[in-house]
Amino acid sequence: EHRRQVFTPEFLQGYADELQMLAQQYADDKEKVALLKALWQYAEEIV
Repeated sequence: EHRRQVFTPEFLQGYADELQMLAQQYADDKEKVALLKALWQYAEEIV
């Protein structure tokens, strides 16, 4: 329940937008892109 209160749709959209921006910024750095994908997957699991 606490996670649902913290991770509002607005927060999640901002998080997704930021990850997408970072992925584009570091598109040529495979290690950073892999970390960003891992963060995205983690966020999907905990929500």
